[in-house]
Amino acid sequence: MIYHLPKSGDAVRKSVFNKETIMTSHPAANVAFRHVIEDGLSILSLKNLEQARSEYVLTVLRELINEAAKGSELVRRHSLVVSSDDRNAYESFSFIERHLGHQYNEQLIQAAKTALDQLAKKATPSKESHAAADTLLQQLLSSISREGNSGIPSEPEKIKLTG
Repeated sequence: MIYHLPKSGDAVRKSVFNKETIMTSHPAANVAFRHVIEDGLSILSLKNLEQARSEYVLTVLRELINEAAKGSELVRRHSLVVSSDDRNAYESFSFIERHLGHQYNEQLIQAAKTALDQLAKKATPSKESHAAADTLLQQLLSSISREGNSGIPSEPEKIKLTG
């Protein structure tokens, strides 16, 4: 399945975590994923987004969290070999774990999943699950922003040639 970004029309594979998608380590991918997270935070803040964009954002974030939860289970079982079906799960878990580090915990992930699932059904999430989703997205946004800004100078350095 291919998702289409409502505003730009750029195709994004359903497989959220591979090098051809918006969530790679490429700086442009970080910007695209940062926009998805920012829109997710807007949805949590009850700000109006276009319906197609809201659906897309919730789909991407729910897939990320669902796959990360499966990947976490693979890691807990100490699976040394993962099938191609489980590859996305492991990569999703690795992505979130890399960005959250020691702040990663199963309860946060499950509560955030519950909130996003309820929002996708146009229901109101509980205060606890809403807070968990907000915390998760804020932590991911903070980490991705730091990672995206590292190593990229704000303006070119001037080089003086003497001779």
